Amino acid sequence: MAIAGDQPRLPCGRLVDDVWDRIDAPPTAHEQSCEFCTEARGRLARLAEATAELRLDDDQDPAMQIGLGVKSAIMQTARTEIRRSRILPLERPAHHEVEASLAISEQAVTAVIRAAADTVPGLRARRCTVDLDTSRTMETAPNAPPEPAVVIVELRVAVAVHVSILEAVAACRARIEERMSRRTGLIISAINITVEDLYDD
Repeated sequence: MAIAGDQPRLPCGRLVDDVWDRIDAPPTAHEQSCEFCTEARGRLARLAEATAELRLDDDQDPAMQIGLGVKSAIMQTARTEIRRSRILPLERPAHHEVEASLAISEQAVTAVIRAAADTVPGLRARRCTVDLDTSRTMETAPNAPPEPAVVIVELRVAVAVHVSILEAVAACRARIEERMSRRTGLIISAINITVEDLYDD
């Protein structure tokens, strides 16, 4: 077998990769008449069969299955990367500005919200998103200082079975409002909390 650059070739001149790419297809006229291609196809067919058997064993092996915790961690990481790229203004643009001069990443804001929610006994924060409330627009005087931006919080939580859902959600809202005001200065027009699961302590 010869090596052409980084790609191995058979003595007949064909690339081994080309034979492999057609391993599941019927042999071509050249492959039927070429002893080198015939031999290569036989070896590669056995390799493909062994690979398929290994994949089947992995699919049926419980130890090789991705657990729900791993999937959840992967999705959370993906959401974090998306939120990190989203920027929220901390204040409404001044009268003469198109954009606000101060901003914060959505990831930082949701971290504050999650930390506040997790202080409520029997409640666990899950998915959280923050969006600007574009319906809350205000006219400001030319020399007036910028107003804090207004946001809408969407939070999904799980609540322990022994906890009152109404009391836990009310406490969660209060703590989010207090911590967001103290840490970010943002004004919250709505905190929409969805209880999507119950859990046992």
